[in-house]
Amino acid sequence: MKENSYVRLPGRLQAGYGLFITEREKLFLSEDTLLQVKKRGYTIRYKRFALKDVQAFIISPTWGRRYLCALLFLLLLLFLIPLFFIPAFYMTGIPASFFILFIIGIVFALGPVCSCTVVTAAQQERLSSLSRLKTARRVVRDLEARIQAVQSASVEAVETEEEAPKFEVAD
Repeated sequence: MKENSYVRLPGRLQAGYGLFITEREKLFLSEDTLLQVKKRGYTIRYKRFALKDVQAFIISPTWGRRYLCALLFLLLLLFLIPLFFIPAFYMTGIPASFFILFIIGIVFALGPVCSCTVVTAAQQERLSSLSRLKTARRVVRDLEARIQAVQSASVEAVETEEEAPKFEVAD
């Protein structure tokens, strides 16, 4: 029996509320399989995508980062405007403003957000762990060569198969 060894791909998802992480997702790659592992609470869900069945990867940029930055800039204005009118507000307004600017810097440093979907003949599945555009493009670029090699090998195998024996009907 052939043993698959999986290599972890870049990208991860840790979704939750505040300090509590409720869902994690990672991607793994073997010789001929892409494995998606989703952990939520006490349940783990595995989905395997055979590389020979993958038809496309769809990467589409989303507006998540823009909405977050707009919200943070509004919050920044909420702390900066009272600085001009209330002198005692300096004690809380300036540190809060620097903290919000720090968060905005982190959001910009992480890069644009995207949605990545793998398409097979039977299904379309969103790969939530590939949520940053740079990471998604890098992973798909690396997978492209592997998928083409697997699919070309399976096409060659079908072409080189022996034809079925022909039966003749005797009169």
